[in-house]
Amino acid sequence: MENRKIKIGFLFSSFPHLKKKRGKHNMPIFLVVVFCTILLLFLMTVGFYGVWIRCQIWKTRKRDIIITTTANKSNKLPRENYLTLCSSHLGYKTPTIYHRFLETENCDHVIKLTINKGMMDSVITDSQKHSSRKSQTCWLPRGMDDTLDKMIERIAFVLNVEETALEPVQVVHYLEGEHFDPHFDQCLLSKECCKKEMERYGNRARTRTFLIYLNHPQEYMGGETVFPHLEVKYKLDKGSALMFHNLDVSGHFVHPKSLHAGTKVLSGEKWIANVWVRE
Repeated sequence: MENRKIKIGFLFSSFPHLKKKRGKHNMPIFLVVVFCTILLLFLMTVGFYGVWIRCQIWKTRKRDIIITTTANKSNKLPRENYLTLCSSHLGYKTPTIYHRFLETENCDHVIKLTINKGMMDSVITDSQKHSSRKSQTCWLPRGMDDTLDKMIERIAFVLNVEETALEPVQVVHYLEGEHFDPHFDQCLLSKECCKKEMERYGNRARTRTFLIYLNHPQEYMGGETVFPHLEVKYKLDKGSALMFHNLDVSGHFVHPKSLHAGTKVLSGEKWIANVWVRE
């Protein structure tokens, strides 16, 4: 036994570097190796993700987007030329529900304001009546009523925007048999009427829609707010609101998943208020 100890001692005295391997520096070296490995894997993941994103953007621009202008020297297009349809597989934020956003009496007050001001047949972007939209509309601007102004102020607060970013309140009344076929709230710049509308608002797009339900869902049959590409539909309680995005996450493209419709009212009548955010 003693001979073995002597031989082992002789072995380590002959190879001093073996002693170092048994020293206190083994653990720090091991940690450095582990850290470098993790860092390398992280950088590789980020690199592959960046390549994937570029591929998605290239595919989108190549197959799904019609852009009539060419890129400038900075390889970017003006914002207004991006407002065309993007690919449906790009990111889209799902609609948000605000339960009991307005008190019942405030909903009734908005309807009363609308009736007193008078309503007109609803039109589409080119200010023409169309079979795709059957309803009556009234626009309520800021400053005409204290209750209305407080509602607008609250909308701006929950959406974290200035009140000046909001369009006037649009109240829509649907009678039995009336509807609004699938449409986008942000018009497409391929239409001349859309260009004029954008110019009127300083080339600011309708980035979001805030839709308030002004009467009880039990008062009418049908009349759901449907998103065909999301495969969801909404018919909220009186005073509740629905907010949804009209553009993709970049804010440059109208997203196909924002396509929505107001289904036909089968009986009764439906009241809603739309407020659009221009950013």
